[in-house]
Amino acid sequence: MIVEALKAEGVDRLFGLPGNPIHLVDDLHRYSEIQNILVRHEHSGVSLAYAYARITGRPAVCYGNPGPGITNMATALLEAHSASLPVIALSNGTPMNADGKGAFQELDSVSFMRPVTKWATRVVSPETTPWVMQRAFSIAKNGRPGPVFIDVPSDIALESCSMPVYRRALDRHTFRPGSDAIAAAAALVNKANQPIIICGSGAVSARAGTNITRLAESIGAALYTTPGGRGTYAEDHPLCLGQIGLYFTNAGKKYFDESDLVISFGSRLEDFSTGGWTLWPSSARFIQIDIDPESIGLNIRPDTALVGDADLTANNSNHFRQPHATNIDRIDPLYGQNFWRSSIPSPCL
Repeated sequence: MIVEALKAEGVDRLFGLPGNPIHLVDDLHRYSEIQNILVRHEHSGVSLAYAYARITGRPAVCYGNPGPGITNMATALLEAHSASLPVIALSNGTPMNADGKGAFQELDSVSFMRPVTKWATRVVSPETTPWVMQRAFSIAKNGRPGPVFIDVPSDIALESCSMPVYRRALDRHTFRPGSDAIAAAAALVNKANQPIIICGSGAVSARAGTNITRLAESIGAALYTTPGGRGTYAEDHPLCLGQIGLYFTNAGKKYFDESDLVISFGSRLEDFSTGGWTLWPSSARFIQIDIDPESIGLNIRPDTALVGDADLTANNSNHFRQPHATNIDRIDPLYGQNFWRSSIPSPCL
């Protein structure tokens, strides 16, 4: 059933290090065309999966051995969790009939994985497998994306039972912010003289680059990214001023410090993105846009918060005024697409 679920979910490759091949790998080769990519360490399997998830925007699947194999996956799953990447990690765990008896490499894997995943669970009977797989894909890709861990006990994995036809998880749910929040944000944008836009990993997940670039052009805003937001838009764009926080350039930091409005898309503005929460324009208003309500105001309190999909929110740029031409004229020739060739890290960092 797990292989049938992977096929129905459109998974085209798995990354992992198998132990006993009759757990997953045998069925994978017998009953599917899914490519099995072998690694030499479980950490590498998760790393390949989260890289694939970032590139494709779809949930990626990896697997590993029980015991130390699970602990090897944990570090990479933490990275996937921090980067908001939809990864589903599978492992064949301790048999149910030996649970708690000190079985070989026994580990309370679900408790171990909870701090580094959005959801960690165990398949307790063959009949629950379809529900677990549907739920895993839904949780991994909805809201703030993130990793899911599934422990499949070895004895459960080998049981036979009557299975219904697997029904794939529903597509990712997206939504726009409320009209009042959009109006409040538009009012701030229309008053700003030097707005800037910061793109985090949420902008990458939402595939929001085209609409964010169009918004920046329409309001004359400089474009920045956090480390996780790179790839949102083309970095040779005339409005691009590089990264923020620990990765500022002289040119980028100067313009950032002078801004009077910061608009962030899909960023929690954590340590590296703010230079330890010290690098922020002193007089700027702040609009925070994020699909995850828990990320709003996590580190910097916004003047206006928009809870919604980054791409759909950026597409509301028709609410905002025409470009501030002098901003575009300043950004392009002074700090534009070749700024990084001559800039050096700011001395203050």
